Amino acid sequence: MEQIVTLLHEINSDPEKIILLEHHINEYLSQHNSDQHHHNLGYCNKIKRFRIAGKTPAETFHHLEHYYWVLCRRTASVKRMMDDARKQMESQCNHVWERDWEDRDERSRYVCKFCNKGR
Repeated sequence: MEQIVTLLHEINSDPEKIILLEHHINEYLSQHNSDQHHHNLGYCNKIKRFRIAGKTPAETFHHLEHYYWVLCRRTASVKRMMDDARKQMESQCNHVWERDWEDRDERSRYVCKFCNKGR
């Protein structure tokens, strides 16, 4: 904690000190199970940073490839959460059906004016 306070006084927009401060803050928070507390309160996991400067092209590629797949998994997870939230929203909605004059290719031409569910 003292390192954090010291860095706060010395920071002066120095990029290396800002990064060091962030590192110390994250280290302090991880000692207090910050990720678990966030998860328990319904927050998603944070995306970890990594450094690609000074790496070989092969190392850079492997870091970026790993980061890409992490983001793909996270995107799929968020999509599933959105689908679940939509189903819950639609199941709790008091539907008021309106004719959808613009959507002629769909099987149903009625949508709920509150949740946009098709009938």
